[in-house]
Amino acid sequence: MRLLINTVAGWPPWGWIVIILHLILLSLPVYHACVECPAGTYANQDTPKCSKCIEAGKCETPDDCSACPKGYYNNVPRKNNCTQCDPGSYNDKLGQESCTLCHPGSYSKDKGAILCTACSNGTYAPGNGSQICKNCLPGSHQPHTNQTSCIPCDKGSHCSVEQCSSCKLCDPGSYQGDTGQAECDECEPGSHSSTQGATVCATCEAGHQCSEYGCTDCDVCDPGEVPISNQTDCVECRLGTYSPGKGAVKCLDCKPPKVCMEVGCSECEPCPLGKEADAFASNCVNCSKGHYRNGDQTKCVACSSGYYQPDTGQQSCIICPAGYYCPDRFSPPKSCPEHSSSYCPVGSSQPQECSSLFKSNDERTHCVPEATFYITIALVSLFVVILVLIVGVTCYWNICRRKLPKMEIMPLIPSRKKKNAEQMYAGY
Repeated sequence: MRLLINTVAGWPPWGWIVIILHLILLSLPVYHACVECPAGTYANQDTPKCSKCIEAGKCETPDDCSACPKGYYNNVPRKNNCTQCDPGSYNDKLGQESCTLCHPGSYSKDKGAILCTACSNGTYAPGNGSQICKNCLPGSHQPHTNQTSCIPCDKGSHCSVEQCSSCKLCDPGSYQGDTGQAECDECEPGSHSSTQGATVCATCEAGHQCSEYGCTDCDVCDPGEVPISNQTDCVECRLGTYSPGKGAVKCLDCKPPKVCMEVGCSECEPCPLGKEADAFASNCVNCSKGHYRNGDQTKCVACSSGYYQPDTGQQSCIICPAGYYCPDRFSPPKSCPEHSSSYCPVGSSQPQECSSLFKSNDERTHCVPEATFYITIALVSLFVVILVLIVGVTCYWNICRRKLPKMEIMPLIPSRKKKNAEQMYAGY
């Protein structure tokens, strides 16, 4: 002060006044300009100086300690900022100390979620805190939202991709007998399915076949064909058999005299006359020698006794001519033996012998009387005449006279003894 007074010695009086005012100003408090509170503090009318938040769930702003917004939380007092909710959690309220995990069936993939999003159909979230929803795997589906699991596909249906909202029914020609399958199986040859959603394939009906995989219907076998045992194909009937119409179950055997001489017959053909079916009805063969077949026979028959047939494939047999005999059915006739007692009429299988008093004619076709035959006839006739006369006389005397009335017969010669004469008459 002394220095200051010495310095200003000789100033005018008003100079001292200036100095005194300057000293008064220096003694007054110094007020600075307003500045923003540093991070982690706040100031308002109630707190003239910057202060820290002491409550969880709040954070400082320059002029207040405010609640954390939705999607944020603060679990540390005096922390200068709120933290966003992690993925898989959410916060739909203000001023929370923590976030809530997303419930099963929902998710949140970003930070600061206010709400979790429900899983769409075809997806699921099995537990709490899911950040994404999982896709339903092939063979399963989920038709609803906000679900915790997927549903296996039913029998007769499938889903071949992920995230199926519904399973697809198996197409005709396919089936699925299990649940939870990604694909349907094609029907195997010999079976079919004609509708959607089949759980099994039906075996082809009798007389039908399917040779490929995935048949929606079985084809009927044509005439001359039948299905094989597993009904995967039709095969032609073998020789000697036939099937008359479509859808035949089995081939039928041709019955004589009909045959089938090629595969795949729809009917059997009759053999020509003079021929018969072989043992397998697969061919016509000629009737052998000594046999024949006409329209009345189903097979070749042997010639009757007295007939012959030296050729094959004939419709009739030949009768053995007169003067010949046929000892067998297949050889030409043989001449009748040339001795007087043998003869062979028409249809002879062996020579015949003339009876006694007869001989064969020159052609050996029949018997004719010998000379002794006529002598014998004459003698027999004479004997018969005599016998008849004797019988007639005897009848007259023994029978016929008894039936005449009694009358006295005068003897041509008078009897000496009348009594004896009467007795003699009565006795004869």
